[in-house]
Amino acid sequence: MWLFTRYGFFSVTQPTKDNPTVKASELVQIRARMRMHLQALQARFPVGLAGEILESEETDYRYRLIVERHRFERVAAALVGELDYSNFKGACSRQSAWLGSGYSHALHEVWSIHHGLQQGAQSASAAKALPDASPNEAVEG
Repeated sequence: MWLFTRYGFFSVTQPTKDNPTVKASELVQIRARMRMHLQALQARFPVGLAGEILESEETDYRYRLIVERHRFERVAAALVGELDYSNFKGACSRQSAWLGSGYSHALHEVWSIHHGLQQGAQSASAAKALPDASPNEAVEG
């Protein structure tokens, strides 16, 4: 799952291997391209995201933090609870001093690419059916 937040950009996945004391399915790895993004997220959620930021030049995402899944679930819910803006890119631009101006620029590029997808989708046939969600993807509400 990709998360674009006011603290940075993250790719959250399940680790590929079990930890010596915990099954991989009970963990998530929060991956980032920039260390400062993980540091900002840890600073905001010091209890939920305690741990060492791992660094490797051998992996796609250079920085990662591995935490228990239930802790990250609480952090994700708290991120939703913090929504207090009507324009995400604008909110991030106001924090560019510590996020880095490159992050704000990247958000605009992502927005532009997805805007292009929307434009293409509008001209595509409306007869295409959407795939059904699997039971694991269903959300009750």
